[in-house]
Amino acid sequence: MRSTIFFDDRMKYQAFIQNTNEKIKFCESIFSHIQNINKKKTYVKILDAGTGDGTIASHVMKAFHKCHPNTLLFFTGKEVSHQDVTNTLEKLSDRFMEHPKLVVTLTNVKYSQIDRLSDFASIYDEDMKIMRIELFGDNSYDFNTQITNHSVINFVNRYWGVKIDESGNTSHINPCIIKIYRRDQHKLISPTIESAEPVNNFDLIIASQAYRARSSVERKVRLVIEPLMKLLDITGELLITHSIGGEMVSGLLKIVFEDFKPFPTLANDLICHLQKVSNKDRNHYLFSAPTIYKFNYISPPDGVASELFGLEVEKKLESLLYYAQVTNEQLSKLKVNNKRLLDLREVLQKTKELTFENEFFSIKNETRGIENPTKNIENN
Repeated sequence: MRSTIFFDDRMKYQAFIQNTNEKIKFCESIFSHIQNINKKKTYVKILDAGTGDGTIASHVMKAFHKCHPNTLLFFTGKEVSHQDVTNTLEKLSDRFMEHPKLVVTLTNVKYSQIDRLSDFASIYDEDMKIMRIELFGDNSYDFNTQITNHSVINFVNRYWGVKIDESGNTSHINPCIIKIYRRDQHKLISPTIESAEPVNNFDLIIASQAYRARSSVERKVRLVIEPLMKLLDITGELLITHSIGGEMVSGLLKIVFEDFKPFPTLANDLICHLQKVSNKDRNHYLFSAPTIYKFNYISPPDGVASELFGLEVEKKLESLLYYAQVTNEQLSKLKVNNKRLLDLREVLQKTKELTFENEFFSIKNETRGIENPTKNIENN
């Protein structure tokens, strides 16, 4: 594997999401989109295109219950990491208690394969590994015991493996599905399960940090955005967020790196490319004007041990380097030039509030009622 490729480190990822409020701020950005889903629908289908530790998925389900308390929700989560799938499973019991009309499907297949999940037998000649969990009981404790029991965890550990090619692309070793629903809702959901499959035509798709920041525009569109757009219902909406750094982050990175551009692509670059390549698609899409939301490193109260012993500066440094997707090769060079690293630590020590910036935009399928489909961009 080339050292110039950024590989996601689970420990650094967990540290970053614990030490920043990125996921909370993103969830605040998407609440109105959940609220605006048509309340007359018999059921709603939502796809989380990368569940991570399950934080966003859990917040989406909470928001959905607040806005659509009596609507059946089919929630699909795509994740290749077995650790993150386990973390997501641990967050589901309360959601099934709060919103009984819920069917959760977790899978590790590629975006381009999600619409084939209904085949169940195989995906491109690969045998599908399937686990169904029919929950019984009337409390969150029992649900959690069933969702995270020994057989479920063994299934994940055995089959939810990942392979990485020389280009740094990750994919499953075995295509897997875990489908979960409440037994006392079976009569209600069983007819709808059949009509809701194949697993496409989503009302809402959420793509949070679904591609590497330094991947090319063409690659981001071809491997992530276009396949997800094809999964949208005729009135569905795709929500995308990615890192852009911001003035503070850019200034800090310049202290240690020369000519380093960790965030070369903006939303408008992606939209322009999509408008050029999507002419073959008969659907009509509306691209929103991109917006920026900020989130912060969460500083501890004065006097805590990590701050007293200087550990807080190291946490800030790790968060900054992880956010910028600094490679192992860059880190090695940085450690050789210790003077620049010391300068950065000194600046971080004096920085009271470390602020990051992400970009957010949506792609809405507005094919219904359009006789001559064209592509537009919303001016707002």
